[in-house]
Amino acid sequence: FFNSALSSKVVNNFHFRIPELDNSTVFIHKKDFDKIFDYKYEEASNVKIFLKSLDIQDEVVENLKSQLIQESLDFYILTFDDRYNVFLSTLFDIFDSISIVIYILTIICLFNIGSSLWLIIESKNKDINVLRLLGMSNIRLYFIFFTITTTMVFLAFLVAYIFSLGLIGIQNTFQLISLPVDVYIVENLKGVLDYRYLVKILSILFLSAIILSILTFVRNYFSSKGRVNV
Repeated sequence: FFNSALSSKVVNNFHFRIPELDNSTVFIHKKDFDKIFDYKYEEASNVKIFLKSLDIQDEVVENLKSQLIQESLDFYILTFDDRYNVFLSTLFDIFDSISIVIYILTIICLFNIGSSLWLIIESKNKDINVLRLLGMSNIRLYFIFFTITTTMVFLAFLVAYIFSLGLIGIQNTFQLISLPVDVYIVENLKGVLDYRYLVKILSILFLSAIILSILTFVRNYFSSKGRVNV
C-alpha cells in the first residue's frame, strides 16, 4: 500500500461505450487534479456512502440534496442505479425470465400434486362413502380434503426450500460457478434467498391448495353420487 497517491498523467481520452465502465470514479492526488483541470476548482472531494439496502437509496439522496442546498454547495450525486443502470436492467430481465420458468415449474408441480391427490382420494372412496353414510357433514369431509392437499403442497415447498438452502450454501462455500473478472463486474457469485419472493410463491401455493381441494371434493362428491344412483 502507498502512503499517498502516485503522480498521474493524462495521456488520452477514450470511451468504452459501456456506462458501467465510463462512469467509474478515479481517485487522484489533489495536486494532480489541479494540474489536469488548470485550477478550475478550488476544492474537490468525494464521499462514498454504503447502504445496507437499495430501498432507502432515494430517501438518502433527497436528504443529501436538501442539506447540501442549504449549505449552498456545488455537488453532483451519482447513485448505484445511475452508475449501473444498464447492468441492473439486464439483471432484472434475467430475473424476470427465471421467474417465468419458476412459475411454469410451479404449475407443473401443482398438476402433479392434483393428480396424486385424486389417486389418493380414489383409493379411499369406500372409506369416504362410509363416512357419508355415518352422517359426516360435507364441511368436515371437505376439511379432510383440504388437510391432505395443504400437507402435500407445504411438504413440496419445504423440500424445495431445504434443497435451495443446500445449493446456496455449496455455491457460497466452494464457488462451483465462477465468473471471469474480465467480463463481469463481480468475481464471486454468491446466492441469497429473497424471502419476499418466497412469501409470494407460498401464497400462490396456498391459494392453489384451496382451489385443488375444492375441485377434488366437488368431483368426488358428484362421482360418488352418480355411483350411488346407478
